This record gives sequence, structure tokens and C-alpha cells, in this order.
Amino acid sequence: MRIALNYRVIKYSGIGAYTKYLAEGYMRLGQEVFLYDDILDSSDNGLRKYINTIKRVIKDITMLSKWLKNHSIDLYHVPKNTGVPFFSPVPVVVTIHDVIPHVFPKQYFKNDFERLYYELSIKHSITKSKKIITVSEFSKKEIINAYGVDASKIAVVLNAYNSAFKLIEDSSFLEAVRKKYNLKEKYILALGGSEYRKNIQRLIRVYIAHFSQTYQLVVIGGKWRDVDLSRQFASEKNIYFLTNVPEEDLVAIYNMATVFVFPSFYEGFGIPVLEGMACGVPVVTSNVSSIPEVGGDAAVYFNPYDEDDMAAKIHNVLEDEFLQKKMVARGLEKIKEYSWDKCAKETLQVYEEVLNSK
Repeated sequence: MRIALNYRVIKYSGIGAYTKYLAEGYMRLGQEVFLYDDILDSSDNGLRKYINTIKRVIKDITMLSKWLKNHSIDLYHVPKNTGVPFFSPVPVVVTIHDVIPHVFPKQYFKNDFERLYYELSIKHSITKSKKIITVSEFSKKEIINAYGVDASKIAVVLNAYNSAFKLIEDSSFLEAVRKKYNLKEKYILALGGSEYRKNIQRLIRVYIAHFSQTYQLVVIGGKWRDVDLSRQFASEKNIYFLTNVPEEDLVAIYNMATVFVFPSFYEGFGIPVLEGMACGVPVVTSNVSSIPEVGGDAAVYFNPYDEDDMAAKIHNVLEDEFLQKKMVARGLEKIKEYSWDKCAKETLQVYEEVLNSK
């Protein structure tokens, strides 16, 4: 197959990482991949977002078709929910990772126009693509429920995690990271900053009520839109918000945590669950959306809307060293089910299905 992958979002967010790891997986499998990257400004701020959309549509009409033909491409894959071209000389596959804005419109749209723009963009991706890839059975059900898509059009190909997340045996490096970030011997780790669906504010309330006398709380991530929990809870001495943490330091911070708590109430997949397991830390997380599908029996689950349940489950893990060891062992076994090479191989199988059905 001669395949092309839209590489526009490579510098941006988790979808950029998905695109990068997919391309690298293809190369390791010996599959040549052509990267379409016209270096468009991907800003989503204000009017510029819509101007860039118009520019993209014009470029796709005037340049993409020609580019696909010149490179004798058989299939074009758009890995970013939206951006499927209006016209394409070859079949198009799109990855729709989740429908978070559709589920939480009040939190993710500034106005009705933004919401309409999003809905039209997603519906266009669904209509113009030959096949939709999504990253969990949960996301597949959500896409079907939200947009009435025929289930046969959607293929589930599970995400994976970055192999840089692993056990660290170098105690001197771990200690250096501990000192660098002023981390205590015992701390609860969380990830998500101030983003609404990550549910960190509820976790902080639980922490203050039950664990602040014994454990430090370390939160990776900062401000989200107009919400800044680090300011809101600035008076709490044992709560640390860390931003712009280099990857190697983040891996060490995972490794040293007593427990990793991921209280999100909506994930299309939930890669941090695997990151925590890969770093040998017990994972206590939400029992909703895709998270139990990803974590299986290697995590302990709570109702993310119930602070008493959250507190009880975290407490059970913190107080039971045998349970911690069992969770770590199960987590290290669970992550073997996920790899970007497996993701790439199964994605190539979707391409073959599309091409064989022409």
C-alpha cells in the first residue's frame, strides 16, 4: 500500500503523539508512509481558528488532490477527528478519538457558533470518510449514540503508551528529581491540571479532608481556560502543581509516587492509566467511560462523582502494602497488551479492508 498520513498536528497535544507513534510504528513494520504536512497554523484561538479552516479547505482543494496523485497514494488517513478533505481522489480514513465537546458543550464551547462549527466538522468527517477508527469500545458507542453512525463503519484500534514510561532503577537519578521538585517521601500523584473533566478539584477536596496530614499531593498540569486550581488552592502547603515537566522527570515522578490517582470522569482512552502502571505505581481511578476497559483488573476503581467512595478506595490502597504490590505486578503485566507497533499493525489492517472493498 502507498499510504499518506496527515501530519499537521504533530506538534500539538496527545493527537500529535498518536500521529507520531503511528508513523514510527509503520516504519518499524516496513510500511512506507508519506507525510502530508503543509505547516498550517493550528491555532484554535478566536477568529484565527476559522480563518485557518478556510485556508485549509482551499489548500486541500488546490493542493492535496494534486499531492496525492503525484505520490500515487492509495489511501489518506486523517488522525485528528476533523480535517477530512471535501474532495479526495483516494479513500479517506479518519480517527475520531472521542466526542468530549459534544458531551460537555457548556465547558468546551465559548458560544453557540463554536458548537455549530464543531458539530459540522465532526459530521463532515463521518460523512466523507470511508472508515472511522476510534480508540476504545466506549468511544465507538459514544460516536454511534451521538451521530447515529453505522457500527460497521467504525473500527476500534486501541491506543498504547510511550515506552519511555518504565521502571527506573537508578536511585541517584530518582533522588535528584525528588530534590529538584521538592517532593516528599510519600505523595499522591495526579494528572490533568485544571481541566474540567479531569476532576482534580474533587480530588483536592478529598485530599484535604483525608490525606493532607500524611501525604503530599502532586498535580501535573496547570491552568485550563479561565480555571486555575493552583491559585485557588495556593494556601494549601502540601499541594504542588507542576507544569512543563520534562518527560524523563515525569517518568521519575511517576516511579516515586505512593499511588497514582486518575479521577477523570470522561476519557476516550486514558493513556495516563498505562503510564502509571508502566512506572510501577498502583493506579486508583474512575469506574466510568473507557477507563475500566483500559485498566482491566490491574487498577482499583471508584465513582468519580462520589467523594466518600474516592476517599475509601484511595485509603484502602495506601494502607495495604500487599494490595499495592499485587496492583503493581498486575499493572506491569497489563501493559504488555498495548504497544504502538500493535496499534500500527491493526490500523494497516483497517486500510487493507478499505482498499479491498473499493
